[in-house]
Amino acid sequence: MRTSRPWLWAVISVVLAAGPSGGVAVAQAEADASPLVAVTATRDCVGVGDALVEVDTDGTEHLRFLVSRCTLTSDDKGLDGAYILVTHTDCYPDGSCTVWGTIETEEPDGWRGSYRGWVDADGVSHTVSALDGLGSFVGLTFVSRGMGDLGLGTTAEVQGVIYAGTPPRWDEAPPE
Repeated sequence: MRTSRPWLWAVISVVLAAGPSGGVAVAQAEADASPLVAVTATRDCVGVGDALVEVDTDGTEHLRFLVSRCTLTSDDKGLDGAYILVTHTDCYPDGSCTVWGTIETEEPDGWRGSYRGWVDADGVSHTVSALDGLGSFVGLTFVSRGMGDLGLGTTAEVQGVIYAGTPPRWDEAPPE
């Protein structure tokens, strides 16, 4: 079975093909003649509030609504600026975590969306996000992957693509 959004798999393939060295191939989505714009960036975050934390009897820690103010510096000035990042995690006794949340720029001409991922037992986060454009960026989507320390006051590397179209749905089943 093939998804009704063949461009989605082309975009995800380009994003996931990017290695930690920062090399991202520029490609075209198979269903859209618009070129993808490859982007590399650095994200720096600082916490701006306290999160809600609960711990289960098995040691699983549930963190909710950790709010951070992040600054993204990229090779595409349309992405640069301040973002509000809201993070939720479930961390397990082995040190690994699942992570998800929302991202939104502070300016009206910017980006808004969500992300999902995991943190490995060494504390390195691996996330994928899909942001849709706001204001002058309406009609564009930024899909990216981030890798770095989930801790606040740290830097993460972000690589992705900007393309014309709507963001992919997180709940859409992959092709079989």
